[in-house]
Amino acid sequence: MRLSWDVPCLVRAVEAYRREDWVPIRSGGVEYETGWMLLPLRSRGGDPRDGSSGDVGDRPYEDTPLLMRAPYFEQVLYDFACELRAVRLSALRPGARIAPHADREVRLEKGRPIRLHVPIVLGDTSLFVAGHEMRWDAGELWYADFGLTHSAANYGAETRVHLLVVAVVNDWLLSLFPDYSG
Repeated sequence: MRLSWDVPCLVRAVEAYRREDWVPIRSGGVEYETGWMLLPLRSRGGDPRDGSSGDVGDRPYEDTPLLMRAPYFEQVLYDFACELRAVRLSALRPGARIAPHADREVRLEKGRPIRLHVPIVLGDTSLFVAGHEMRWDAGELWYADFGLTHSAANYGAETRVHLLVVAVVNDWLLSLFPDYSG
């Protein structure tokens, strides 16, 4: 089973948002300029300023008002037959980098959340997971084990945009990984 979506429709959906809709990345509660921004489409309590990753928290995950601005993203999320937690657009501006880090809480195990990517605008970007460069096509659903050390960089002239979907692993989602034996 393969999931993919129309790239021009995804790009038009991204264009429905304004610069002020995006949430800057924070570290230790302090906002800092990294060239990496998030736009929450689903978050804890439906808060459009909550850019957290969807792996912690006691409030239920709900659609944010921002999701309704781009109905195509609603269609994309409808294709997932599993519980969705945080859903965010991730933008990496030209020249920006995401430092190497590991998100150990998003591993492929039934009942746990994993982070899936749908690249929308690629440009000249690199994504490395455990030292391996990922070459992903726009509009397709992709998974990598982000519990391993990973990083990203944008060497191009346009902003890289991915749709990040944190989904709880169930039998449907496991069916997308026929070689998984965990």
